[in-house]
Amino acid sequence: MIDEIKRLARRTNALKQTMSQFIAVSINQEKVVFDKMQIKLDNEIVKRLDDKLLESKASMKKMSIAVIVCCILIIGLNKVKG
Repeated sequence: MIDEIKRLARRTNALKQTMSQFIAVSINQEKVVFDKMQIKLDNEIVKRLDDKLLESKASMKKMSIAVIVCCILIIGLNKVKG
């Protein structure tokens, strides 16, 4: 009976060690997946910000050109009028 208890205790310890190893491997794999997803998310955010920045720069250029054309028209009309 004592031998059987010792054998079961060794088997339980071996199972505990195996489970600990599986858990450690699983945690490492999940960490790798999380890191990859975080990098993808960061890249997507940077890409979207760059797109919006380029879009706002283009819009700013269009507005600047429109303001310059309006100023030239106002100056031209003032010269014609006065």
